[in-house]
This record gives sequence, C-alpha cells and structure tokens, in this order.
Amino acid sequence: MADLGSIYIFVTIFCSCVFVMVNCGGCPHHANDPNNVNDRIDMLKDQRQYSCVDDSNKYSYSILICQTGKDPTAVKQAKKGSKRIYNAGTYESATIRGGTDWLMVSYGGGEKYQSHCQKAPRKSDLLIICDPNESRGTLKVIEEHRTNDTHTTDPCYYLFELNHKAACTVGPPKTISPGSILLIIFLIVVSVYLVLGFLYQRFVAGAKGFEQIPNFNMWRAFGNLQADGCNFICRCAEVRRSPRYKPVEDALSDDTAPPDDDSLLPM
Repeated sequence: MADLGSIYIFVTIFCSCVFVMVNCGGCPHHANDPNNVNDRIDMLKDQRQYSCVDDSNKYSYSILICQTGKDPTAVKQAKKGSKRIYNAGTYESATIRGGTDWLMVSYGGGEKYQSHCQKAPRKSDLLIICDPNESRGTLKVIEEHRTNDTHTTDPCYYLFELNHKAACTVGPPKTISPGSILLIIFLIVVSVYLVLGFLYQRFVAGAKGFEQIPNFNMWRAFGNLQADGCNFICRCAEVRRSPRYKPVEDALSDDTAPPDDDSLLPM
C-alpha cells in the first residue's frame, strides 16, 4: 500500500508539472484544430514582441503572440506620458480560430474598464492575414470599440491586424526562371526542326535510312567543323605547310629506284 501511495503521489506531481508547463508557455491552440490552425500559429512562437500606436498617437500597444515566460499578459496598453500599463488580454483566456487565409487570436481576461463598457474586462482580437512573402509582419491598430451604453450587450474590444505567412494555407506561387524558359523554347524548336525535317526528307525528298535526318551531311561533319574552329581560334602558332618541292632524300630515292618495266613493253 505504501508503494501504491508513493506511485500515486509521483504521478499526481508529474501530471501537475506537465499541466503547468503546457499552460505557462506556448501558443494558443484550438481543441479540435480546424483548418490546421495549431500548426500555423506555432510558426509565430519564436517571434519577438510586436508594437504599434493608435491613430491618435495617445496609446501604444505591445503584443507577444505566444507566451515565452511567466508573464500572463499577452497584450499591454500604455498611455503616452504615463507609466501606467494596462492589461488588455491574457494567455489564460486566449482562443484561436481561422480560415484558409486568416487567423484570429482573441485574448480576454484583461484589466476591467473603469467607467465604460459596463466595467467589463478588456479584450483584444488579433487578426493575422495571409502574406506569403512576410516572415515578420507589421502590427497596426484597426479599431478600439467601446461604449458607455449600459443597456447594450455589444462587447468592447481592441482589434489589431498583422500580416504574416503563418496565416496562409497555400504557399507563394512558383515562378519559372528565365533559364528554364529559354531551355523550354530550345527544346521546342529542336523538336519541331527534327519532326518537320524528317517528314520532308522522308516523303518529299524520298530519303532512306540515316539520310532521313535533316541536314545529315552537316551534322556528320559537325565534329570536323568543331575541330577546325578550335584549331583556328585556340592555336596561336602558324600552321606548317608542306613544301612544294621534294626533300633531298625523296629525290635521291626516286633516282635510284628501278625503272618501270611496264613503260618498256610494246604497245
């Protein structure tokens, strides 16, 4: 019984540690993971903190999309000229959803409003839109929605926008390089040349065998033409020409050679 009790305590502590590790770090995840949002948001886990200011230049905001430390605040709001920082959203209340080219991360559970929005907790929505060529992105404030109407159920929120390739489900379109285009054109021209030339040699000129290859004689002598061109371009020394007169040794051998008996026979 003592061993079972020790095992139970160990398992309980281990599971508690795992639970704390999962909830104290990482990116917001969806339980059912529709549209593969979990893997897409994980692409942002190594990103630094994003910052921006509103249109009035009175408030500044900072967002760390994925939790990397013990700070539970995901979205922070600061007023210019003041050291006060407001909690505008926490990781604990974060939710995520998405489509084919967008992700929406909502951080709730922020600091409560003091005089409006029925003193509800602050909430921040981060809309990540697809930008296939952007690996960092730029954060900007889209809207700060709040109201003093105590009879409305319309929630107050901060809406931010970030462009990043993590929101994309399809990568950037692949383009063909200029070299590939030239190679394709070359292969097409060669194919048309061979096919049309073969048909002409076969049915018009009546050629047979290798003669059906267009310009067969030229291609057969192509190697010799290359050698002549290389000899003309690459060799600097003057080519030695054979003399027009016979060497002395050849002349002497001609004089000492026996006469041709055929010339002495009667015709």
